[in-house]
Amino acid sequence: MKEKIARITGRFERLVLARKLKDWQQVLVFLAIKYLYELASVLILKDLWYQGSGGYMIDFVWWKELIGSAVFAAVAFGFVRWLDGDTFVRRLLHLLFVFHYIPANSAFAVLNTSGQYFVLTTVYFVLILACVWGAEWLLKKYAGRCRALRSACGKPSADAEKIMHFMINAVCILVCCVLIIHKINYNGLSFSLSMAGEDVYTGRADYETFIRAYAGTPYGYLASLVMSLTGYLAPFYLLYSLIRKNWPGIGISVIALLSSFSMMGSKGSIIFVAIVLAIYVLWKMKWLRYLNRVFDMGMLALLLVCIAAFFLLGKSQLYMFILRREMYVPGWLSWLYYDYFSQTDKLYFSQSAFLLQKLINLGEEVPLLTQISEAYFGGTIPSPNTGMFAEAYMQLGVVGIVVYPVLFATAFTLVEKVLDGYGKAINAFLVCKVVLSLLNVPMLRTDFVLSFFAFIGILLLIRFAPCVLQRIRYRKAKGSGTVS
Repeated sequence: MKEKIARITGRFERLVLARKLKDWQQVLVFLAIKYLYELASVLILKDLWYQGSGGYMIDFVWWKELIGSAVFAAVAFGFVRWLDGDTFVRRLLHLLFVFHYIPANSAFAVLNTSGQYFVLTTVYFVLILACVWGAEWLLKKYAGRCRALRSACGKPSADAEKIMHFMINAVCILVCCVLIIHKINYNGLSFSLSMAGEDVYTGRADYETFIRAYAGTPYGYLASLVMSLTGYLAPFYLLYSLIRKNWPGIGISVIALLSSFSMMGSKGSIIFVAIVLAIYVLWKMKWLRYLNRVFDMGMLALLLVCIAAFFLLGKSQLYMFILRREMYVPGWLSWLYYDYFSQTDKLYFSQSAFLLQKLINLGEEVPLLTQISEAYFGGTIPSPNTGMFAEAYMQLGVVGIVVYPVLFATAFTLVEKVLDGYGKAINAFLVCKVVLSLLNVPMLRTDFVLSFFAFIGILLLIRFAPCVLQRIRYRKAKGSGTVS
């Protein structure tokens, strides 16, 4: 049986996954995803009611579809020709192309958005591509200096590798255990795993009421930091433990993810268990080098299943749970944010900006999410979050469309260098995690900084601390004459 499965998977790999597509063929794949996404969205959402707004604002315009498709094909061709690849940043761009740019481009026809919004969202994404290309060029130009800097700590020894793995286990177990203790302190040993919308929002409101009582206290700061960190650290440790067959680590990380969901009702805590398992399977099959191809095929299959389910059942739970949540709603909210901030003052980092919001005071301001909720949803949606283009425009307007791509390219190109020593599986996991975070959370908001960038800081420390210690020991031994 195993031999038969191996033959089938091997044939599939040779005939489908390993076959290199020409540039125009990959563009056709992206166009197919775009058209199927639009068809599914119009069919499933057009007559559905949405809390506060009455509906999903579907208003399809054919002539805008023609213009949008022409521009989309041009951008897709440029991306495939120069930037599609299997590095961390290029995989990140591939997923963002599907999850962010396709909904942004499609909104021109599906939501009947303005021409200015269409132009600005296109320019924003093209600038991201250009800035990433520029950052990669600069790194190649100064690659010699970077290699010299890395060699300053010497080649990691077997002892250094052991120290690295020990630090990973120690840090992850500590953070996961602190979270579990925090969860027990909050609501005991019971676990609420309901994904019903009403239960999720009620759970979040109860937890926010609980944690607000500790605002400004050491416990409050620690709980906020651990809750933010665990979003990245727990699924990372689950994947790391699966690869190394560390069964206690698998158990602790799963309990930590369930504890996080039980408190905050974050569906990502549950979804990422499935994503981690999928990445582990691809790693075992040695298919991670085909991650972009597998993702594209998975998207096409998912969209076709959703459309078929609609025609057969009149609805599609898969679309509502995955594609509506991760593609349509972020794209829709991005348009609403633009519509709102094109008529009012920009934030200029007075909100949703780590530390800067403490330094910049524009007077008494209504919280950002409250403004959007009251303007478009009658105040009934507590957290209409989105990121990417919406963050750039709400903070600095048109200037932000230029500034944020530079920040994006700089930050994630450097992150790629930090992740070099952690393997393809960890890189693939972080690509998925970062993309889903950026779609729903501003890049400079406190919770993203304290989750992703703090997590990257920990990985940086774990990666280089053993090498630095090794170099220091070597220099001391050389100075004392014990080594030649």
